Amino acid sequence: MDSLEEARDDKYNEKHIQDRKTWFISECWQVKGKFGRIRFQFNPLSTFLGAFVLWAILIWAITDEETSIEKINVARRWITDKCTWFYIGSQFIWVILIIYIYFKYGHIKLGLSTDQVEYGDFDYFAMIFTTGICNGLFYDGASAPIAGYNDSTDNLLIYKGKSNHITQAQNSLNVVMFHWGFHGFSVYVLPCLLLSVLCYRKGLPLTMRSCLYPVFGKKILGRLGDVIDSISIICMGFGVATSFLLGAIMVVVGLQPIFPELADNQTTRLIALWAVSIMSMFSATSGIKLGIRRMSQLCFLTGALFTLIVAFSDNLWYLLNLAVQSIGYYFQYLISTATFTSAFVQQRNYPDGKQQEFDWMHKNTIFYWGWWLGWAPLVSIFATRISKGRTIKSVIEIAFIIPSFVNFIWFVVVGGVSIDMENQAISMRLHCGMNKTTRDALGAPDWLHSLGCIDEDKRFYMFRFSCSRHGHHLQ
Repeated sequence: MDSLEEARDDKYNEKHIQDRKTWFISECWQVKGKFGRIRFQFNPLSTFLGAFVLWAILIWAITDEETSIEKINVARRWITDKCTWFYIGSQFIWVILIIYIYFKYGHIKLGLSTDQVEYGDFDYFAMIFTTGICNGLFYDGASAPIAGYNDSTDNLLIYKGKSNHITQAQNSLNVVMFHWGFHGFSVYVLPCLLLSVLCYRKGLPLTMRSCLYPVFGKKILGRLGDVIDSISIICMGFGVATSFLLGAIMVVVGLQPIFPELADNQTTRLIALWAVSIMSMFSATSGIKLGIRRMSQLCFLTGALFTLIVAFSDNLWYLLNLAVQSIGYYFQYLISTATFTSAFVQQRNYPDGKQQEFDWMHKNTIFYWGWWLGWAPLVSIFATRISKGRTIKSVIEIAFIIPSFVNFIWFVVVGGVSIDMENQAISMRLHCGMNKTTRDALGAPDWLHSLGCIDEDKRFYMFRFSCSRHGHHLQ
């Protein structure tokens, strides 16, 4: 908080800031050079240590797939068993800190008094939202609500007094909104605010090591800072790899209805992965104004258009009711949901024999928080890069509050329609493996499926929207 207090006054002008930044960078270990027309500058220890760890794990996973999967799963379960309290508690505290900072320091400008905002509010929002969310909304849009709806566990986070399908559906939607709401965006916004103050008011370099300057001081300019940056590189590698893999799967599955002969195998997914990587590289190398800004606008507007089409093609009044109800339900149970650690179920001597329910925490909340944290260094640094000249209040509103509500609307629309379709399938007694003859005998339309019978990566493309109010179906 001292940095924020000191930042109220313009202690330095632009020249002082640049001089300090130059000095800080000069104190860090770096290699400069030129290869043809290409100039490069990097920190050898941070770069090579991060690259070594990532490549070592990659080679291990390729050469010994079974053992690597087994060992990684053991590590994941150990983290869930020992560190759930830290994951859940830290995310909760971060949200509280952001709320406190919003009201206490919201007026502070992230930069000097003469600094101007470089990007408009919509451009700023679109870039942070699309960078931070990636393809997760599409992968989980229909899959996560259905997975929770059909979950047979007795996990307290999913089933708060479960007694019927209505409560079950609402709790499932609530958990999805929790995983994609304020607590997720907190790991982007808080480092962004800290980095912005330190970089634009104190002249520190725009790197993750600067976040620990208030704790370690100039020690971050040495080997300690190099290790911090290398850990950030490793986190980014795992976070991006997870999203890129899910994106490649979504691309292949989405193309199969158009090209039925397209096989969903490792080779096809690898080609899709390279295609996604090349497009991402093109967007990044085109710069912020030309590549990232335009691509972000296109992605967000396309997603918004899709959401509107789905909402107006289905029962709009049902979705409006569900939006008000679900957002109210979310805030009603927010504290208990945000602090749930599945502690009693974790005990191996749990009297009801429900210790296996602890797997839910391992596969859901802990996975999501790890996924968000994997992207945190990349997104927070990028958000800092485009936040110069804004106030803390503006950043929190546009990068924390609004994106959370946008996600809520997305899951209410896509998740609500998916659950409604699942309910229709249940009411018509459709089940997994049912042949067409039996379906026809039950009078089930071709568009109606039990989404719980479909693989997670295919649910988004399989759900259809019942539009009985308008007397038609969107196929």
